[in-house]
Amino acid sequence: ISGLAPNWKILLLSRFFVGLSIGGTIVGVCTYVMEMLLPEQRMALRAFFNWGVARLMLTVICYLLPEWRIASFGNAIAALPALLIVLFIFPESPTWLHSKVRVFNTQTQLFQVLLVIYDTLNKAFNRRKLHQYAQGAVCICFLTLTLLVSLHYQGVAILVINLIGTVFIEYTWDACYLCAVESMPTTMRASSLGSCSLIARIGALLSPTVS
Repeated sequence: ISGLAPNWKILLLSRFFVGLSIGGTIVGVCTYVMEMLLPEQRMALRAFFNWGVARLMLTVICYLLPEWRIASFGNAIAALPALLIVLFIFPESPTWLHSKVRVFNTQTQLFQVLLVIYDTLNKAFNRRKLHQYAQGAVCICFLTLTLLVSLHYQGVAILVINLIGTVFIEYTWDACYLCAVESMPTTMRASSLGSCSLIARIGALLSPTVS
C-alpha cells in the first residue's frame, strides 16, 4: 500500500499502520520463538537472528532500489516468504498448547522443533555478557559518530558505524527480551511485552522534543 500511495499524507498513514503491525509482529514472534526453544538454545538463535539483521537487509534493499515506491514493493516481497513460512510451515508452540491442555498436540509439535548446540558448546555464553558487550559496543559507536560529526565528516563511514551500532542495540534489546519472556507466565507473556514495547516506542517518539 505504501508503494501505491498517491500523496505524502496517505504514505504517512500507511507507514503508521506498518509500524503498528511491526510492533505486534515483533512481540508475537519473540514470544513464539522463546516458547519453541529450550532455555540453553535461546541466546544463540534469538540474539543473533534479530532485528539488526533485518535492518541490514532493509538498507541493502533501499540501496539497490533507491526509488521509494520500488523500495516499498521490494521490502514487501522480501518479507513475503517469512509470512508464508509462519502460516504454513511453523508448528504451534508446545508451551501454548500445554497451557490449553492440548497434550496430544503438544507431543506432536515437539517432534517438529529443531535443536542447536551452540550454547551447549560455549559454556561462557550468557545473557549478562551479551548485554554488557553489546552495550559497550553501542557506546563506542556513539562516541565515534560524535567525533566524526564534530569533525564535519560526511563519508560512508557514518552509515557503516550507524548500522553496526544498530545491530548491537538490538543485541542489548534481545537480552532484555529474553529475561522478560522467562519472567512472565504464558497467559500474559505477549500482552506484557507488548505493553513495554508500546511505552518504549512512545518514549522514542517523544525524545526528539525534549531539549
